[in-house]
Amino acid sequence: MKVRKVALLPNIFTTGNIVCGISAMLYSLSALQTGAIEDFNKACWMIMLAILLDGLDGKIAVLTRSCSDFGVQYDSMADLVSFGVAPAFMINAYLLLLKGEVLTITPIGWAIMLVLVVCVALRLARFNLQVFQDEKSSFQGLPSPTPAALIAMLLLSSQVYDIHLHPIFLLLVSITLGGLMVSHVPYPSLKQRDFFLAPLTFFVVVLGIALIVMEPPGTLFLLLSSYVIFGLVRYLMPERIHHFLSRFGEAKKTP
Repeated sequence: MKVRKVALLPNIFTTGNIVCGISAMLYSLSALQTGAIEDFNKACWMIMLAILLDGLDGKIAVLTRSCSDFGVQYDSMADLVSFGVAPAFMINAYLLLLKGEVLTITPIGWAIMLVLVVCVALRLARFNLQVFQDEKSSFQGLPSPTPAALIAMLLLSSQVYDIHLHPIFLLLVSITLGGLMVSHVPYPSLKQRDFFLAPLTFFVVVLGIALIVMEPPGTLFLLLSSYVIFGLVRYLMPERIHHFLSRFGEAKKTP
């Protein structure tokens, strides 16, 4: 009888993804109990670390040829924790920190939690059905790590730059990001081999890295916002203009 072995190395990184998501919630809870903003900032960076580990587990699975149905399902469960439950929990913690309350559950916080978690779950379920089919050059709907990172950097920027985020604004952001995740708006995949080969793209990436080093929260928030807006604008763009830009891009690739 042939015994199927579960690839260990990619799943270690996936487990690290879950650990980061749980750590983000625990740091947020610690900030609520002690009032230490430093703990809340750590929670935001835990989400970014979870995204890094999420990207590495897929790369390692491909390099080691250990892709499996188990890995896909386990990765989605980890993503639901780190990119759904954790960011929603962090927003609720942020709202409670603003009010100086610990145990009061607000209707807006409840709605934010519901929208983000349900939309991430729906997005991941759809991705699992398409993972080996048509989500290679682009994603159908906003990929779940992007809203999580955007929310984390938005909350972190509010602390760093002393900006008050109104609860209604956070609710609208959550609804918008949730809607884009379950939508059919195509978003370009950064995993394409030729994505960074274009001179302009390469220059923007280098410039972005330099700005991230100098001003991490603000730069990351702007880059993530640009990605979200880019996909939506391209989707709403008239078909004629879209075809013209596509042909122009292909002509640039031709030697």
